[in-house]
Amino acid sequence: DKNYPFRDFRIGKELFDRKFKYDLVTDYTPEQMFVKADSAKHYYRKEMFRIANELWTKYCGDIKKPTDSLQLIKAVLEKISLHHASPQHVVDTATQLVHDLERFVISKDLFNYDTTHPLIVRIMPAYAAGVSLANAEFIPPYQKSGTTYYNISDLSKMPAADAESELREYNTYSLQFLSMHEAMPGHCMQGVYNNKYAGSKIKSVFTNGAMVEGWANYGEQMMMENGWGNNAPELWLTFYKVCNGACSNVLTDYGIQCLNYSKEDVEKLLKNETFQEDAQVEEKYHRATVSQVQLCSYFIGLTDILALREAYKNKMGSTYRLKDFHEKFLSYGSAPVKYI
Repeated sequence: DKNYPFRDFRIGKELFDRKFKYDLVTDYTPEQMFVKADSAKHYYRKEMFRIANELWTKYCGDIKKPTDSLQLIKAVLEKISLHHASPQHVVDTATQLVHDLERFVISKDLFNYDTTHPLIVRIMPAYAAGVSLANAEFIPPYQKSGTTYYNISDLSKMPAADAESELREYNTYSLQFLSMHEAMPGHCMQGVYNNKYAGSKIKSVFTNGAMVEGWANYGEQMMMENGWGNNAPELWLTFYKVCNGACSNVLTDYGIQCLNYSKEDVEKLLKNETFQEDAQVEEKYHRATVSQVQLCSYFIGLTDILALREAYKNKMGSTYRLKDFHEKFLSYGSAPVKYI
């Protein structure tokens, strides 16, 4: 139809810039964030090489180390990824993880944690399936009571090869970060604060994606900073891989929409440079073709939250307490970090 010509799924730089500005509400431009994410990717990769090099003998024995640092990291990650739950036991494993995370948050006095709000791990309902392995489903702002859910896809219903790829991506170590991100202290916990303490329904209903996703990523880093997992090198290696994933989200999103990245360009970035499994690569590419800007929200939100925390720490001086920062920050609901 000449009145409705076919257009590419890429929205182009002009529209991307406008959507970026209004969706994410940050002082960074898309170009600045692209450069910052690319720089962070190299930092995280350097840290990954350092740790993988130390773990080489433990996981690869007497096999000669590759001269290529990316190949060395990939080889160690592949060995680590073999340690994962079975498709039938992912929900049980995640349930135990949530209990452990709750106990950690309480023991470290990181939040005024409200134990009266039930948090349940369950198989993802059909209406929410098909986008990601897991998500958070918390009580809507106008609903007075209910249950918060950490939903996980039913991997036992997947073809065996697909399930295995998902489980390698979300192995024993990375499942911990997924659970921090989606459940505790990430989306599920923030959802409780969003509804209970925001002071305004506006800030509860009209959530800022960069604040919400940035908080979930911040939660992962903050838990590691406070000693989660006894500083196991496998956890730190996996954490830096997760961080690299957030960088690659920006590079993929901006790259596809504004720089005409091909699917092959994205596959090379995600598989070779940020070490993601095939199932994750397909899922991420699909997301980047049916959405725009959202994939940038993780890295941007984290960057802005860490900057705000540092400024708050400097302002408070000797009276600074991490718990006070968390409580004050979350008390504004899901407003943009810029305005918090």
